[in-house]
Amino acid sequence: MFGWKNFAIVLVALLVSFGAMSARANFVVSTPMTGPGENPPNGSTAVGFTTVSYDSILNQLTVNITFSGLATPATAAHIHVGLPGTTGPVILPYSGFPAATSGTFTTTLTAANLTPSPANGINTFADAVNAIQAGNTYSNIHNATFPGGEIRGQLLVAAGVPLPSAGWGGIGLFIAMVTTTLVRRWRAAY
Repeated sequence: MFGWKNFAIVLVALLVSFGAMSARANFVVSTPMTGPGENPPNGSTAVGFTTVSYDSILNQLTVNITFSGLATPATAAHIHVGLPGTTGPVILPYSGFPAATSGTFTTTLTAANLTPSPANGINTFADAVNAIQAGNTYSNIHNATFPGGEIRGQLLVAAGVPLPSAGWGGIGLFIAMVTTTLVRRWRAAY
């Protein structure tokens, strides 16, 4: 007979197997953006700050930017692939970035936003996410005065900030614990 004990064992086994499907953990990267951070460095006094968070369940990036003091209104902003001190191609443009000298901006980026860069190993959204998490990307804002970028900052994982791994693993563990508790209570009551 297939009783509650066997049901619980099968349920736990299924949930643990879902946990193995979680490919990547959540993370947050951030950076201050300045003129001296550009390549080549410039004398702009503008400043900005970019935070990018990755949600592994939704497989998307959420970008939050604040900026002020640009010499002229922004004409574009995006994530480039490139190490510090190098210039690289755009891989994730920030569509709808405000044409302003100061402001805030929030957007969500998915695979639909990707501009592949095969020469730099960015063929898929997963490649872009891996490059961001590894610190191989930067965020910058361009305008007419600085067409190559007025302010820039290298996106780096925030040190010392542990983030829980998302995906079915965490959910599965929670459900397994609740199920085990409920089965034990049910068995004790009957």
